[in-house]
Amino acid sequence: MSTIPLEEAIGRARRALAEGRLDEAKGLCQAIRRAVPEALVGLRLWSEVSRQEGDAETAERLLEVVLERDPEDAEAWCALAELHRARGDKEAALRLLQVAWECAPWRRELAERLGEWANEERREGRLWPTRAALSAWYERQGWWTRAAEECRALLTGSAERVDVRQRLIRCLWRSGMQEEAFRAAETLLGERGETVGVLVVAALVARRRGDEEAAQAHRERLLALDPVGEGIERYCGPEEREGREWLRATEPVLVEEPAFAEASGELELLWELPTDEELEEARPGAAGVVTGVEETGRADEVALVSGLETGERDGVESTSQGWTLPGDEEIEAARPREELEPGWTGLLEELAASGVEPFSYGEESVSGGPAEGEGAVVAGQEESVAATGEETRESGEEVREPLEVVEFGRAAREERESVETPAELAGDEIAQVRMLVESGAVVEAVRVAQRLVREGHGDIAALVPVLERVVSGEGLGAREAAMTLGAIYRRRGDRALASRYYELALRLRNE
Repeated sequence: MSTIPLEEAIGRARRALAEGRLDEAKGLCQAIRRAVPEALVGLRLWSEVSRQEGDAETAERLLEVVLERDPEDAEAWCALAELHRARGDKEAALRLLQVAWECAPWRRELAERLGEWANEERREGRLWPTRAALSAWYERQGWWTRAAEECRALLTGSAERVDVRQRLIRCLWRSGMQEEAFRAAETLLGERGETVGVLVVAALVARRRGDEEAAQAHRERLLALDPVGEGIERYCGPEEREGREWLRATEPVLVEEPAFAEASGELELLWELPTDEELEEARPGAAGVVTGVEETGRADEVALVSGLETGERDGVESTSQGWTLPGDEEIEAARPREELEPGWTGLLEELAASGVEPFSYGEESVSGGPAEGEGAVVAGQEESVAATGEETRESGEEVREPLEVVEFGRAAREERESVETPAELAGDEIAQVRMLVESGAVVEAVRVAQRLVREGHGDIAALVPVLERVVSGEGLGAREAAMTLGAIYRRRGDRALASRYYELALRLRNE
């Protein structure tokens, strides 16, 4: 099985999750977890897979594990806040989102989302930086002494903020207080277990002190949690270039590529046709063919075919040696009479001769069929094949019992086709889009809407409020819904609104 670098596997898994290709993302995440089972990035990705599968409990548990080992991971705090919000616990979701913003206050989108959620809870006011947010800002600017002061002031009232304790250890280390930072790091590691930011400080300080054994032990645990170096890059300052290079993995981590990723290569092999030599070697001998056919009782037919092939090779017409063709009288006798209605077959003629009266389509209800309004057959969803057909439904509708449909003549067919117009069909499908959105099948609803837009139905305007509702949710299918709205406004000639929704789709994709 082929292998790919860990960074490539992570990037492909993230793109698959963003684009809704859950099976591909799941296979890649499983491969990542097999290669690096303790990696925090693998736990974050698997948490997102669980969330999209509807297993919110597993997703929340995995995020809690990630935050125990990296309490300053803003993305994990945001994902946990979204889970609480989806569960209806908006108060807890607001608190968790505030922690995410305090870990990265320079990220404007977190501040905007925090303000929106606060407004929904009718909390008026402005967003002011807390001590935790100020300490993160000061550390980012290189003001380590001021950042340490803010951390100490905050921890005086609340010692449970592990993210602030980890930030304080880093600020002490960067401001030159190596021994105090090392003691605080060892204390936190003993109390809370292994955290990425503390392992970075402990490994580098132990290396500077000459304790290679302790430094190597901390480095190995750090690489087990952060094999791609995301935390190392985040918690090592630019001045620690040498230390950052030492902490990184010396050899690239390889991941086994899932089987579905090789499907394109396997399909290409199907088009490699065999050569003439291979075909000749695989062809069975004439004796073997005759022997096998004689055992099935078809020796006479094989002898007849062999005689025809021999005559063709010799250039002699062998039509007389083949099957006997019907004469003109037999062909004329088999031809239906001209006075019969189009669609009348010999079978129906025999039924009429035996006293069975054929019934016409649409005049009488089928006995035992569904009640009125429940068993209506929609044009375009029913197939009539010769004498029997089955009623099929679009996805999302209830599947009903097979309905026998018999069609006689052109008049009945034209009457049936004129009953339901394309406009009525489009209206039914728009109602279907609304029903799918209300039932939670957003992706399927957007696909139906995209098909209606491509086919150019007249009342597409009814789709606009439904799609805007999907876009405002910013959940699964929101990007595709925004693209569909852009296409609708572009066909109307409103390029301003079209551009707005196209830009929104790009933003949703990047997020």
